[in-house]
Amino acid sequence: MPNLRFSLARHLWLSVCLMLATHSVAQDLPFDKPALGIIYNQEKAVDFRIQTNGWSVGYSWGLLRTAQRTPFYYIGLGELRHPKETRSRYDVQSNGLPARASRAYVLGKQNNLYTLRIGFGEKRYLTEKATRKGVAVAALWQAGLTVGLLKPYHLYLRRLSENNVSFVNALEPYSAANAQDFVNPYAVVGAGGFWPGLDKISPVPGAHVRLGLHLDAGAFDAAVRAAEVGIQLEAFPRNMPIMIMADNRFLFGQLYLSLQLGKRY
Repeated sequence: MPNLRFSLARHLWLSVCLMLATHSVAQDLPFDKPALGIIYNQEKAVDFRIQTNGWSVGYSWGLLRTAQRTPFYYIGLGELRHPKETRSRYDVQSNGLPARASRAYVLGKQNNLYTLRIGFGEKRYLTEKATRKGVAVAALWQAGLTVGLLKPYHLYLRRLSENNVSFVNALEPYSAANAQDFVNPYAVVGAGGFWPGLDKISPVPGAHVRLGLHLDAGAFDAAVRAAEVGIQLEAFPRNMPIMIMADNRFLFGQLYLSLQLGKRY
């Protein structure tokens, strides 16, 4: 019996000590901060990007593998511009009267180059992600397929009417027949807008790679609020005919700045 009572007293004492120790640790942990580790499985964000030669919008979906590593998939649509592109407005004559071009246009432009990007990448966090009020910094890379979408650029050109008495505005894409008018500011009335030429888009496959620095405000929060700066390189198998009288290229390099908004689950 004495041994039994001693064994029960010892187990009771150990249980009380364990409870006190657990309570003390719980008091030391702040309730407004989560413990270190992964509490989300994935993140989804919309990306708004401006580039030194264009723009893009995209969507990314990432898998939070560890506290420092997030592989992700990306799909985006944007536009690449030639460095010689300059938006212009010229005074023109319409029906014998001076008038301002109704829409700004790019003189000498032959095609718009839109891009569809599909890629895979990874973010590696360089700072502690568990700080709620800090900014987490990550390095990232992405590579994948780029589909260049060449859309004929349309201009409103001044043409004589059928009776050769007045002028009319004719909406035309670039061709060998009107090549001189596309580079002549006195023949142009304005740009044709986005919709003309959509039925004539021609795809050109290519590839891209980007390196960036990712700045995440509250990377441990459910809401994604991040900015990103970096460089991107895009390549196609041939020169992309954007401009008529300028050197076109097959390789495009750009600096970019993006804003990302989304949610973690």
